[in-house]
Amino acid sequence: MVQLPQAPVSHSKGSSSSSVYRRSVVNSSLPNVANAAGGCESWEDAQHILWQGAQICFAAAFLVPHRFSLSSLVLRWLLTLSFALTSIWAGLVVCAPDVLAWHLTCLLVNAAHALRLAWRALPPRMPAHLRTLYERMFLPYQVSKNRFVELTRAAEVVHLAAERRYATEGVTAADQRVSILLTGKMQVTCEDVLLHYVNPNEFIDSPEYESCPIGSDKLFQVGKTLSLPGAQVTITALEPCTYLTWQRRRLHLLLRANPVLWAVVNNLVGRDIALKLYSLAEFHQLGADGVPLPVRDASPDWGKQVPRSLSLDAVYTGPGGRLRSSAWHAAREASRRAVDASIASSSHVSYAPGTAYVTRTSTES
Repeated sequence: MVQLPQAPVSHSKGSSSSSVYRRSVVNSSLPNVANAAGGCESWEDAQHILWQGAQICFAAAFLVPHRFSLSSLVLRWLLTLSFALTSIWAGLVVCAPDVLAWHLTCLLVNAAHALRLAWRALPPRMPAHLRTLYERMFLPYQVSKNRFVELTRAAEVVHLAAERRYATEGVTAADQRVSILLTGKMQVTCEDVLLHYVNPNEFIDSPEYESCPIGSDKLFQVGKTLSLPGAQVTITALEPCTYLTWQRRRLHLLLRANPVLWAVVNNLVGRDIALKLYSLAEFHQLGADGVPLPVRDASPDWGKQVPRSLSLDAVYTGPGGRLRSSAWHAAREASRRAVDASIASSSHVSYAPGTAYVTRTSTES
């Protein structure tokens, strides 16, 4: 209830008329003033369109569902628009300085919060040398740019000159780092025998990452992964190379805090190991001493890249995600054929009397 200031009461006859006039002017300027009983004597017309638009924005802001990532940003921007409209209404329509001050304060606070949320929602700037890596390796797994940038921030870009070694057999520890080749080309050798090449967007040391846990103090070797006892590898740059490398402990802490990245990295490492195994099996065979020998006679183009659509795309991983070898497929196929043969033989014996009966009936006729 709004109470109007009472004009001073004068007992003189001349001043009573002016006092009544001033009171009537005040009452006529505020027709919706509540009376003593608590009700409104009269209602004003609808407020200005600025006020109506502000209330619509307020309602929309608080009705925004919080089921998507940008809901807070939409809420703040709608509140900012609402307070902007009410500030204009307070300053130009009703000319109320206190209402204008409060609404301008709320406008500035919500605008600052909205700008902060908009800055955080912008996609991170990705370096050009990492864009190809993201598009070819991580984007197919639906990894967001924010997570990819978070992963690469824990890594370091290293340049390696031609003929320099990334790892030396029997010398370099295999449990300290893991790397992905960005540019250039590397070769992996075992006792001066070429095993395979490492091309851009491939892991350099994925077998060691899988077989050598942190703190194992193992050297670069392929013995556990490729069943070559005592074999060790040397990784050499054939041309100027650039690779992205992570320290194993730092990467482990990052992946533990992000299960999605943990699963993606493990899948990428497993796929890279499978590629290396197929590359080794297609172009090499084991010698008498267990050392891989290049199959130059059987495949004149053994050093070239060959399509693997007939082998890798048809790999059966099983319900548990285990890689099945060709020997496993051969054994399973032989077992299936044996079962089919036994079923066929048993069905032939059971249907023999029926065949004889049909033959006798046709003879009698």
